[in-house]
Amino acid sequence: MNEDIIAKYIILCEGITDAILISYYLGEVSNWEYVKAKNAPFEKFSDNINWYKTQNDYYCAIWSVGSHDFAKAIYSIIEKEKLEHSIENIIIVTDHDDEEAETKRFSDIQDIFLVNQFSLSNSLSTSFDVTIVDSFQNRNVISIQYLLVPNNKIGALETFMLDALTEQDNDKKKVIEQVNNFVNNFDSNKYLTERREKIKAKLGISLSIFSPDKIFTTMNELLKSVHWSKFETTNKQFQILKDLK
Repeated sequence: MNEDIIAKYIILCEGITDAILISYYLGEVSNWEYVKAKNAPFEKFSDNINWYKTQNDYYCAIWSVGSHDFAKAIYSIIEKEKLEHSIENIIIVTDHDDEEAETKRFSDIQDIFLVNQFSLSNSLSTSFDVTIVDSFQNRNVISIQYLLVPNNKIGALETFMLDALTEQDNDKKKVIEQVNNFVNNFDSNKYLTERREKIKAKLGISLSIFSPDKIFTTMNELLKSVHWSKFETTNKQFQILKDLK
């Protein structure tokens, strides 16, 4: 059944794979349910926004922005909040792919709000609050939280996923170690020339080895088959998301 949507939470992430993993994780851990949105906010800005209902019947958007540049999506949210307030939390999930991700990427996000002359408070290295005045002259506070994946080393979502898969399965760990060695030493002037491409290849090759009979199965189905909530690494990484009720 289609539902009119008013967002309370918005999760901004980089790619489709990120959005899929986050949705599966929250569905399994917190019983979030996918809903078909009618007249949903922001739908004219992107086709990569999916809507979910939380266990307390609030609505959350998971928005894949296509890169680590979140500016356009944030400006869209700001414009809506100026008209009418509904959003309490914006969680930005981004790859920990270089040193800039730890500092500059976060400060650039803060600058978007400062340029618009909004007041910031409770500012930490990974979060801050912003006060936005809506069309009714109400002062509304939104919590902005910044989540690096993985949070403890340079890498990307795929790196974090591989680490989680090695946590409780020594056979998978041996496979991943061999795949890492193969990809790290792969020599080509045409294929896997970028670090990001190699990270993706490590996950793809590993999954195809775990399920060789499903080599033509979509990544979506392969990810769905993994019980991410059972891994300690996953639960620690996504504690911020678990707290959304």
